[in-house]
Amino acid sequence: IVKSINKKKEVWYAVVPLGLVDGINTNISKVFINDKFYSIKEINDEYIVVIVDNSINVNDIVEIFGPNNRLDYFIKDNIFNTINHITSIISINYEKSSKKLKS
Repeated sequence: IVKSINKKKEVWYAVVPLGLVDGINTNISKVFINDKFYSIKEINDEYIVVIVDNSINVNDIVEIFGPNNRLDYFIKDNIFNTINHITSIISINYEKSSKKLKS
C-alpha cells in the first residue's frame, strides 16, 4: 500500500500480485475489498494497481471476481477461456452448500 500526494490530494494505491500473465483480463475495472468496490488504475503483466483508501491494510482479501464481483459484469464473451487460464494458476476455494439439487 502506497500513499501519494497528487495535486494536494492524498491518494492511496494497493498492488495486487496478479496480472496479465496470470490471465487477468483488462476489462475488469473494479475489485472488491472489505465490503467495498475500488477502481483499478492499471493492469500490467505482473500486477494490478488499485486506487484504495486508508482503510485498506496489507493482507486484506481482494476479490477480483467472485460472488460480489461477477466476472460476467466485465467480460461479455468467452468467459470460459478467462476462467480456464486463471484456474490453472490460482487455487479455487469451494463452499459447501446445504441446498439440494432438484432432479
